[in-house]
Amino acid sequence: MKQLIAILSLALSFTAQASDIVDHDPVVYGARLEKIYSEFEYMDNVDNGGIEVNLTDMIVTLSLYHKVDCPEGFACIALALPPTIIELPIVSQEVDSCGGQSYTAMVDKTPMDGFRDTIEVVDNTFNTCLAILPIELTYVSYSAYNPWTNETTFSSFKGNQLRLLPSFH
Repeated sequence: MKQLIAILSLALSFTAQASDIVDHDPVVYGARLEKIYSEFEYMDNVDNGGIEVNLTDMIVTLSLYHKVDCPEGFACIALALPPTIIELPIVSQEVDSCGGQSYTAMVDKTPMDGFRDTIEVVDNTFNTCLAILPIELTYVSYSAYNPWTNETTFSSFKGNQLRLLPSFH
């Protein structure tokens, strides 16, 4: 009988501990992108991509997809380049006076003779200001500062509305 009571109390303590663990779905917003402008040579054959803003892990991921110039009638899957993926930690978030939500992600490796990469995402879904020119629902800029040449290379993208992505875990 004592063994049964010990087993039951042990099982109940494990159950209580397990119920304390709450498994939250990650909060990740995403949008498809089109390239507007780029100074990067490797982006010459990039025509679209995607942006993800992960508010759970505080990471922004810019994925760029490369075009494949393939003659008609040929299967050129072997020529396809893998996507370029740039993942940076979010360092700031702000809402402007019009309701636009901005996320800035950055890694600064200039103290170690590296680059400073920055991705800025502007979500204009809830923008309430009148504009003379149409504004993009999602605007993304990517820049890389090279301390050796003291130059910054820049790319910009436009996209559809940032939407909450489904969780698959």
